[in-house]
Amino acid sequence: MLHVKTPGFQSITLHSFSGHFLLTHLLLDRLKTSGKARIVNNTALAYKLGVIDFDDVNWEKKEYTAGEAYSQSKLALVLFTQRLAKELEGEVSPLLSSYDHHLLATER
Repeated sequence: MLHVKTPGFQSITLHSFSGHFLLTHLLLDRLKTSGKARIVNNTALAYKLGVIDFDDVNWEKKEYTAGEAYSQSKLALVLFTQRLAKELEGEVSPLLSSYDHHLLATER
């Protein structure tokens, strides 16, 4: 279990990355066998500002800021999606996409 000293880190990371990561892995076998499954991860342009400090992912050594935590979580989601797409390449697998929800247009 993730031990977090900074209260805001847990809520931002769990909401913006960990939930997507865990749900994807829990459903992956079923998605692979279900035919035309699709995995769409909702990200934001903030990922471009993200830096993942693997030596301090729990924000124990540096000052916590919500904006940096959000950007880090969105970058983690983009990297996860890219890595999963590579791992599933060549399999009968779901389509993986990362989208910035602010840039999507819908047809009516």
